[in-house]
Amino acid sequence: MSGRFNGVQAKLKEVCPDSVFVHCANHSLDLVLQEVAREVCLVADTLNFVREVTVIINDSAKRKALYQSLFGAGDVVNLLGLCPTRWCVRVVSLSRLLACYGEMIQTFRSLESDKAVKGDTRAKIAGLLTKATNMRTVFGLFACLTLFTHCEAVARSLQGTKVTALGSMEAGKLLCKQLGTLRQDETITDLVAKTKQYAERYGLKPPHPVRSSKTPARFRYTQEEEANDQECSEVEVYPNVRKREMFEALDLVRSEVERRFDQVGIQVAAGREQAIIEAAQGKKVDVTSLKLTGFTRERLSHELDILRDICTGREVNTIRDVVSILQTMQPQTRSMLSEVEKLKLCLCLPISVAASERSFSALRRMPSSSSISLSHPLIKLFAAEPADLHCLEEGFTPDWVLLMLYWSLHMLVNSGKL
Repeated sequence: MSGRFNGVQAKLKEVCPDSVFVHCANHSLDLVLQEVAREVCLVADTLNFVREVTVIINDSAKRKALYQSLFGAGDVVNLLGLCPTRWCVRVVSLSRLLACYGEMIQTFRSLESDKAVKGDTRAKIAGLLTKATNMRTVFGLFACLTLFTHCEAVARSLQGTKVTALGSMEAGKLLCKQLGTLRQDETITDLVAKTKQYAERYGLKPPHPVRSSKTPARFRYTQEEEANDQECSEVEVYPNVRKREMFEALDLVRSEVERRFDQVGIQVAAGREQAIIEAAQGKKVDVTSLKLTGFTRERLSHELDILRDICTGREVNTIRDVVSILQTMQPQTRSMLSEVEKLKLCLCLPISVAASERSFSALRRMPSSSSISLSHPLIKLFAAEPADLHCLEEGFTPDWVLLMLYWSLHMLVNSGKL
């Protein structure tokens, strides 16, 4: 949909060149985490391990019953699989696997020698057991848990229906600061300490120490015997190796978040929000910096002055505060702010469409391609005047309606009608 040449946003720009494309903030954050899972070996290996363990145990009723029997009278911790379209399950999945790590190892040891299990499945189980008894796997689980906890906290906040461009940019900057505080030796020391506790509890294999190396004889130009490099102990090597992997993941997340949360579309939307907020707070706004077409700038500047007088004495910090004030006004007074109403309509575009997508799945209101045409009521809705858009305040949330329009145009493109 976001393709620059044949995507929906490209088709919309052909019809309306002044339209602004804003990538969903939640999708952007999820793409960051997917990039980390592809590029950083520690994260990729850990997530693949979690996915394979969950599939092996949950895919068979017999294996699942064996796993659950190991908990005895205690509460059973059911494993949760990873899903690329569910953005807030990584932390829960990692936490559950760490909570039942001992039971998982016992399950695999029992299944490894079970002749009733198919040969290829037993081979997978043996490989997973080897990984499970390695300290690197446990360190990866704790490292990913630390990394994804901060990311999912931001993802949950971006799934609300009241997400704004300014709010999403601020959340991205805050996430970068939080990840920056993790890039220190104390974080690695804490993760290594937790890993060693698990190693002592479950008898995990320690990492192999780095072997000493010498320069090959054919490359040496002296007869003196080369001194042996001092072998680094396990305590010295392990934190240094894992620190490099952890810092690589942190640096990649920070750089990708800064890039994806600083795109042109979200900057334009944030600038428009900031202009309305500053006008409501009594500040002077330069309308020429808003990159707006189809607006009478002199009239918009005059109406922003009226908005400043209306909001005098009221606390305004977000665009939602301004909208709530406008909703309490009489129709005659609101008609004096037609240009501001049009600017408010520009701010109705959803910065995050997660809540709207869940509405589609729950209500099953997705229109079919055969029922969509250019005469669709949703398309006519956005051809109306701002004063006729009262439905946005009566029963339809702006992000829900706009996402319906977005999907309608997508279906038109795919069906060749547009």
